[in-house]
Amino acid sequence: MKTKHLKFSRATKIDRTPVDDVCRSNLRRAKDAQRALIGWAGGAMGNDAADDAADFLSDLMHLCRMNHMDFDSLLDRARGYHETERKGG
Repeated sequence: MKTKHLKFSRATKIDRTPVDDVCRSNLRRAKDAQRALIGWAGGAMGNDAADDAADFLSDLMHLCRMNHMDFDSLLDRARGYHETERKGG
């Protein structure tokens, strides 16, 4: 089994410059995702957060396949959610 590593830790700062409600909501979403990645990786830190995120997505693909879910359709749906949330919807 591949060892999971993350470049960032719980102490990693996410840019907090914007202060409107949309940005606050998206900052919360980004921090929630960061916590999920750190939890998935068992809190380990590595040198390539992008590779860790890709590995996490790969594991989600396995989960989807095992549960008869179409990952590509879910990813398209997630992109729609992301765009709506980014615009404040």
